[in-house]
Amino acid sequence: MTEVKTLVYGIYPKRDELRIKLGRWERGNIETRELLESLKAETDGAIDQFQSEGITLFTDPLFNWYDFLRPLLESLKGVKLGPLTRIDETNTFYRLPVIQDLGDILFDPTDFGVLEDNPPLPLYLSAGRSNLAFFPGPFTVLNMSRVEPGLDRITLLNRLADTYAKIRKAAGYQKVFLFEYSPGKIDAPDIYRKIAEPENTYLYIRGKFPINAFRRSKVRVESIIVSASENSLDSVSRYCRTPGIQIVDSHTTRIEGRDEILQRIPDTLKSAIVTHQDYMDFLPRVIADQKVHLLGGL
Repeated sequence: MTEVKTLVYGIYPKRDELRIKLGRWERGNIETRELLESLKAETDGAIDQFQSEGITLFTDPLFNWYDFLRPLLESLKGVKLGPLTRIDETNTFYRLPVIQDLGDILFDPTDFGVLEDNPPLPLYLSAGRSNLAFFPGPFTVLNMSRVEPGLDRITLLNRLADTYAKIRKAAGYQKVFLFEYSPGKIDAPDIYRKIAEPENTYLYIRGKFPINAFRRSKVRVESIIVSASENSLDSVSRYCRTPGIQIVDSHTTRIEGRDEILQRIPDTLKSAIVTHQDYMDFLPRVIADQKVHLLGGL
């Protein structure tokens, strides 16, 4: 029988009270430090919930991230925020990063800091409680940004990986969750080894797994999390210790059944990580909570 672990990652839906407070902060009606206290309280509640539901692995719920690129990239020298840009064909938008260079960290990611058009730092409000540091995948960062002409792609990837490693260590994390939502071409997976030890790396890849690049590479990570409908999990399992499966739908309010989920886990796997196919901020909080409860009961 397959051993099942569960994972919750990325931006989690906010409760209505926090959304109201964020709106008041945007209008200048409350101080930033007051907002930060509310963000911390909401974060502590979410972490308590993940733990009580029995979720094996989870990132910070990222309540102070307006999109999954903005606060991290805004903290780096040489990056400016561009216009609001649609993500694929969804109704979700993000501020397009404009990369003029990739330098060092401008702010202490573990301390209070005020950003432009985004709630305040620290980057991870649950550092010390969540067990995975969330990072947008380095290939996704470049693919979803406007990179100034003349900048070398591999140099930028290496700088980004080095910066991620610094942030991870400063925030006290060993394990990382790398969110390759729109990676374009993953042609140098050895970059991942600079961010964390392979046994501490959980790699989410949307779409087709780039098997040829991993075949050429020597990197083997703890988990590669893919869609089973688009990929062979047996093939993916050659390049990681525990394959992960994007099963729970975070774009629909329908609650899947436990047996429905378990039937989609191949019997050939000794162990597997089960998670959702996108972060859950697209859902009402009450529905996201039910999906977390479903995962915790697997």
